[in-house]
Amino acid sequence: MGYIAPEDSAFGISFLERLEADAKPLNIIQAPNLSEILNSIRNNISNILNTRMGDSQSSPQLGLIDFNDATLEVTDLSMTIRLAIKKCLDIYEPRLKNISVYTSLDNFDAFSLRFNILAELDHEAIHKKVKLDLMLDQNKKYRVF
Repeated sequence: MGYIAPEDSAFGISFLERLEADAKPLNIIQAPNLSEILNSIRNNISNILNTRMGDSQSSPQLGLIDFNDATLEVTDLSMTIRLAIKKCLDIYEPRLKNISVYTSLDNFDAFSLRFNILAELDHEAIHKKVKLDLMLDQNKKYRVF
């Protein structure tokens, strides 16, 4: 599943997520709880960041550049990735505002890339600060916790 446009979501959960076979039925009167919205945001962030820039014909700026092609030092690469993540989230995750992305050090694996995303969830009646952890795994896929 790819990027979900805000107009295709209701109560903070996308239309396609609501159509999934194992999806919990939604009560039209009652909005989903915070954990359901956060899971939807995590899925969307994962889809956004695991898309390579240029792969989407309808939105060529969607996704991240291939950092294997980068010829920067490790510290510069970390900053470049942080800025690219923030830019993608600012554009393609409208439920999050005031987004900050920080590099997180892993004491057990010096070669893994981890980031913390701090933001404000600003969706309808829910306004809350959230922290999401992001890791680039061995398969070069971003996982959001």
